[in-house]
Amino acid sequence: MKDFQLYQQILGLAEPWVVKNVTLKPKEREVEVEVGCTESLWGCPQCARRMHVHEWERRSWRHLDSCQFKTVIVADVPRVKCEEHGSQVVAAPWAEKYGRFTRLDEDGTTVDYAGPGRKQESLDAYWKQLTKEQLEGIEAVAMDMWEPFVLSTTAHVPQGAEKIVHDPFHMMQHMNRAVNDVRKAEHRTLTAQGDDTLEGTRWLWLYGRENIPEGQRPAFDALKSAHLLTARAWALKETLRNLWLYKSEGWARKHFQRWHGWAVRSRLEPVKKVARMLTSRLANILTYCKSRLSNGPLEGLNNKIRPYQLGLVSIGRGLVRRTKLAPLFALRHAKFLNTVATIREIYGQCVIEISS
Repeated sequence: MKDFQLYQQILGLAEPWVVKNVTLKPKEREVEVEVGCTESLWGCPQCARRMHVHEWERRSWRHLDSCQFKTVIVADVPRVKCEEHGSQVVAAPWAEKYGRFTRLDEDGTTVDYAGPGRKQESLDAYWKQLTKEQLEGIEAVAMDMWEPFVLSTTAHVPQGAEKIVHDPFHMMQHMNRAVNDVRKAEHRTLTAQGDDTLEGTRWLWLYGRENIPEGQRPAFDALKSAHLLTARAWALKETLRNLWLYKSEGWARKHFQRWHGWAVRSRLEPVKKVARMLTSRLANILTYCKSRLSNGPLEGLNNKIRPYQLGLVSIGRGLVRRTKLAPLFALRHAKFLNTVATIREIYGQCVIEISS
């Protein structure tokens, strides 16, 4: 495998982002990976309106080391000029919008704990080894909605119920599945009538509004105007995404209530099911407004090991933020064993990863 292909996979890049060059600098003990962008039209990060790139901004990010060599990602990032929102920098997919580190390198994630299974006792064992002071210093715990981990956290962490943050990534996974379920059911109905409108459109409906490939945008616009149930589900998905843009819990709650009303009236059972689920977890969804804590570093770590892994399945993940005097740690459950370089994955283990 060429260096270009290796880093393309490690970073989880897809068009229009491509690795252009990899430079080894032995004296500096550094590897520089240059990433290029082949797209000249982008959506405004605020309103998703498509426009030509106004200018390019050269940026660099610290990445996880390649063996003993420091690794730096460099790229010219698109900047668009929106009539409504002004100059806006497009977020690179490997980092937070204004971050100086890639999602993989952020906080220097390492494994701290591994316990058997994904039961409540798996996480109980970790909490029990912490001191009272350490438990009280925990500020936020990011996780998916796996109930045993919720119960363990609320049982051991002071005010744990208020500190849990359900990760946006997993919320949108549920919504994407709902959109796909609507599409499959509608496709079966239309096919029985001799209508192949939805044939081969699965992946289009999973795109965010701003990321629809330019070459497929006219066809997708036509699909959205065709009064399809799938188009309605997609619009509900896109509206839900805006929930995590709010920094005010009050405004986020109002947005969710409006979205929920639309969802339950949509007559789309998969969407209604997601709406009910999110309502039952709303308190710990809205905690994101304050903490802005997500599983981004862990999802990035998943991308790093994916080219090498053999049957690894991540079931539940989470991050825990402590006070400034203590490290950040992350919870990952892996169903199958895989050990690659310094990334530690263990069969049937509930793994805690420390980020400091």
